[in-house]
Amino acid sequence: MKQFTDIQSTMISNVMYDTQTKTFYVHKKNDQQYAFFDVPEFIYVSFMSSNDKDEYFLSEIKDKFREKKLSS
Repeated sequence: MKQFTDIQSTMISNVMYDTQTKTFYVHKKNDQQYAFFDVPEFIYVSFMSSNDKDEYFLSEIKDKFREKKLSS
């Protein structure tokens, strides 16, 4: 099973990307978990290499892809 990767962010604790399903999993610091569907791999790679992951997430991922809240 794939593992979550801890990241430097003020709002996100860790993330995981499934290359087979193109699903991007986000675990926020407030313990909410989300899955974003049909996220191209280049978006994940760009997110991971961005200097400001919060800004990248809000501008390029949030509200751009179908999402499902997994837990609160």
